[in-house]
Amino acid sequence: MIQKTFCVVLLSILLHIGIPSTQQNILGLHLPKSEWIGLGFYLSKYPSKKEPDFYEDCFEDSNFFMQADYHKYNGKLFTANQWLKNGHLELLNPANEKIYCKVDSEGYFPELIFYKDLIDVRKNFLKRRVWTRQHFMYSRDAKGSIVKYSLPKFAPLKITAVNLAPRSQEVSVRLNLETDSGYPGFLDVNYTAINRKPPYNGLERYFFIINPKKLFNIIDTNWELIKKGKTSLGMNQQEVMLSLGNPIDKFNQGSEMILVYPSSKLINQHFIFFKDHLVEIKSTSGDTF
Repeated sequence: MIQKTFCVVLLSILLHIGIPSTQQNILGLHLPKSEWIGLGFYLSKYPSKKEPDFYEDCFEDSNFFMQADYHKYNGKLFTANQWLKNGHLELLNPANEKIYCKVDSEGYFPELIFYKDLIDVRKNFLKRRVWTRQHFMYSRDAKGSIVKYSLPKFAPLKITAVNLAPRSQEVSVRLNLETDSGYPGFLDVNYTAINRKPPYNGLERYFFIINPKKLFNIIDTNWELIKKGKTSLGMNQQEVMLSLGNPIDKFNQGSEMILVYPSSKLINQHFIFFKDHLVEIKSTSGDTF
């Protein structure tokens, strides 16, 4: 009887105060609305291509009539000041200038970039040496067009500059990069989960922060094979995955671990490990032998 009475009272309270929905209270990858107030944001480096002089989703008036002027507000730091109706956000800068930004259907603000995305990357990674994880960056050809530039596996790169990502509402910062030979390039990445769609920690998606050869204590002969995308008996699972990428399947068979990779012959290759050492490679069309 007591339990029933408690449930009735609890239900009455919830109906009175309202049951908060995820869309109402959680925005920008599960950050509660209450924690947004006081956070700093930049407007994205360039607004929508449709309106080169004005932002599309941020306005200078609370009625959302006057779009925010790019030349006036670009590069200025704003602080989230208060929530408005329908989940929109009022922001304030040190000069007491206000802007009003609309939330999209997924709970994000397309033109706002969390200031720590820029500040933290500059503080922790500017001039740092990193090692490519996905083996490419972007560069410009002789005509000035952006092209994808392939890199050797785990090539070392230097982060030469960190800026807000230009003409993008999906990523937060642009990393200017340089190879050991001095060839320039860049990557646009996200850094934190604040107001960014996943995958958001772009640095660890694209780079090793520590030399992977030292990180995984790989001997010289294995490292040379890994850089060429090759394997040899005796390698451990980490070394094979560094060389070939993630397997399409992975399972135990008795005391052995099997990593499954596709091959050019339309049959799978099973990399068989015993006590984390590669002991055999078999080609098979199924999951068992």
